[in-house]
Amino acid sequence: MFRYLAPAFIMAACAGQAVALCPGTDVPGAPLLPAVTAVEFYNAAVPAKPLKAVATTETDRMQVTGGVVGKGSLTLNLTLSSEVAAGCELSFSLFDAATPINGQRQTATEQVFPAINVHRNYLRVMSNGTNKVQVTLPVGIRLGNSAIHRHRIGLSSLRVNQTPETPQTFEFRNNPIQIKEIRRISPTAASVRDGDRVEMAVYLQEPLDVATYEYDLLPSLSSEYRSNSLRVEFTISPSDAAYLLPRETRSYVYFRPEFADGSSRTGLMIDVPEAPASKELKKKTETPLALPGRLTLPKSDQTPTTITITAQLSTYFSGPGGQTLTLQIPVN
Repeated sequence: MFRYLAPAFIMAACAGQAVALCPGTDVPGAPLLPAVTAVEFYNAAVPAKPLKAVATTETDRMQVTGGVVGKGSLTLNLTLSSEVAAGCELSFSLFDAATPINGQRQTATEQVFPAINVHRNYLRVMSNGTNKVQVTLPVGIRLGNSAIHRHRIGLSSLRVNQTPETPQTFEFRNNPIQIKEIRRISPTAASVRDGDRVEMAVYLQEPLDVATYEYDLLPSLSSEYRSNSLRVEFTISPSDAAYLLPRETRSYVYFRPEFADGSSRTGLMIDVPEAPASKELKKKTETPLALPGRLTLPKSDQTPTTITITAQLSTYFSGPGGQTLTLQIPVN
C-alpha cells in the first residue's frame, strides 16, 4: 500500500534474531538500492491477471477517470531486482516520459499526479520482505477529452542530485470528468424579480473524489501556487441581470460536493435593470461615471423576460472543457 512514513531506517527484527539492513543507508554492510525491473497495473477485476504497463491494444490499456471516486487512481505492481527486508522505506520518483532525468522538476508528471508536487516530489513505500511492491497513485482531473499519459518510475535515493538507475515506463488512458446537470434548488420553478436570491446546484456524471479538492501546483519556479481543483465557469445573459454571490466573486466557483446528492451549490442574486419610464426619460439618461478599477456595464433598454445561465467545468491548467449546460430563469 502507498503510505507516507518517517525517513529510512534500519529495521531491527524480533529479539534474538539478526538485524536486517535497509538498502541505501550509510550503515556499513547495507545493501545497495535495487532497480525496478518490471511494472504492471493491478487489475481489481482479476487480481491474478495484472495489466501490462504499456498495452499493445486499446482494449488492454489501463483506464482511469482522474478525480472520480473508485476510478481516479491506479496501482502499480513493481518488481525489484532483489528482495528488500520487511519494514524498509523505499523512495520512488516519477518522471515525464519525454523529459531528461536531470534533477529538474517534471512539470507534466506533476500535473497528472496530485501526490507529486513541489511539496513532496517522491513516493514513500514500505517493503514487505519480498521483491514486490505496490504503489497507488491518485490521478489528476482531466476535462474535454481523454488522453494517454506516459511516465516513468524508478527507485531513487534521497541524496541531492541522485537519479534512479533505470526508470521503467508505464502508460494509461485518463478519461474526462463530465458535467451532468445544472438545476435550480430554491425557488424551484417560480419566476423571479429584482432582489430575489436563487440557489443553483451543479451535478457531475460520477461522484468527485474529495482527495482532489486541494490540488495545488507551482507552474514555474517564479510563479505562485495555483489550484488545479475542479471548478464551474458561469456566464450570465444579460450580463447585468444577475451576479454570483458574493458580488465580488469571479465568473467561476470551485466544485464542492458538500451535499448528500453530490451537488455543488452557489447563490445567484437577481439584479434586473429597470426599463426607462418613457422615451423622454431615456433620452435624458446620463452615462454613469466610471469608477477607477471597476467595469461599468450599460443597462438594457428594457427589463429582460428571461435570464440565461450557462455552466461548464474547468481547471486552472486546462481551462474550460467539455459540455456546456444551460439554465433559463423567467423574470416576473
